[in-house]
Amino acid sequence: MPSGDANAGSDDPGPGAKGDGAPAKAKIPYPIAYGAAQNLLHRLRDCGLFRNAEIAGSLRRGIVEHPTVGDVEIVAEWRTYSKGREVFLDRVLSAAGVERAPDRKGRKAPWGSRYRRGLIRDINPIPVDLFLVYPPATWGLIYLIRTGSAKFSQGLVTRLHHYGLRAEEGRVVDTVGNVQATPDEEAVFALAHMPVIGPAQREPGNRALDQYFGSDWWQ
Repeated sequence: MPSGDANAGSDDPGPGAKGDGAPAKAKIPYPIAYGAAQNLLHRLRDCGLFRNAEIAGSLRRGIVEHPTVGDVEIVAEWRTYSKGREVFLDRVLSAAGVERAPDRKGRKAPWGSRYRRGLIRDINPIPVDLFLVYPPATWGLIYLIRTGSAKFSQGLVTRLHHYGLRAEEGRVVDTVGNVQATPDEEAVFALAHMPVIGPAQREPGNRALDQYFGSDWWQ
């Protein structure tokens, strides 16, 4: 049984949410964070464990809106899961300079098969959130939610309700529990009866989204 179920369990910080009441993170210049993310991404793509791996969060949404960021966020989809593969991932992350984040208030940082909160070792360590997609969760929904912004993700999940759908355990289901195919973001947008919105346009304050989420969605 996979552990650390951030996509479908108690360790999940919620759609677009950040952590568990931790102090504000130091701001990292976008180029430094992006370079660290690319290095880790290459390791994840080359290790053979994952079908997909991409940068998410504010790094994906872009430098124009985010000249500095609080952390690196990456979403990766397991090809298949086994405990042995999880142990191998430990080695991949260690080789990439990633270690488990320090405990918070006596609670160990999540470090499982679905979510890992770590630090990229550097002169100034860079926080990293690694979201690992595993069934029943689907790539399309998790990648969209973890790209954010938090308000955008919450608005889209709420909009799904208008069409008899809900986000559950990292996937989209209808009122009787039938799973809707969401292999990519485009499929999620289609279920929400929306055009595909580019990452840079998913920021609070983008009033063009009022027509989909209501006039106060970003507040």
